[in-house]
Amino acid sequence: MEIEQCDVDTEFLYGKLEEEIYMELPEGLRELLELAEAEGEDDVVCMLLQSLYGLKQASRVLNETIDKHLKSMGFEPADTDPCVYTRGECEDECIVCLYVDDMLIASRQKTVIASVKAGIAEKFRIKDLGRARFILGIEIDYDMERRTLGISQKAYTESIIKKFVDQG
Repeated sequence: MEIEQCDVDTEFLYGKLEEEIYMELPEGLRELLELAEAEGEDDVVCMLLQSLYGLKQASRVLNETIDKHLKSMGFEPADTDPCVYTRGECEDECIVCLYVDDMLIASRQKTVIASVKAGIAEKFRIKDLGRARFILGIEIDYDMERRTLGISQKAYTESIIKKFVDQG
């Protein structure tokens, strides 16, 4: 089984908002505010047309967008975990695990993984990270001779120990 990883770039810009959200002008747009005030406008705000990082609904909107695209590619979410998607059977089976903008894509066939990445890239700009080595604080170790895969949270454990040692 091959497991590869990719990351959606500028992930929160892909989702479309269903509700109207207004925000104050950001720092870089003060000149526009001064221009608007000169024309008699007192309170100038921006209406967001798409999701942005930091909105409380941003992750939900992104998940709905990716979910819709994966389903259009023939993937079905698992009943037990809606962030795990499957498609195909036997040698052509592919599994996609999704955590916000991080994806693991697993299959016995590298060509299947490449095809899935290409399908995802039709909608989203992705960073292809190759073979999965480290995700969500978990290190993945492959032993191809023994046909085994091991996982470890050594780095996380060491960071916890360091935190407590530093505190005294």
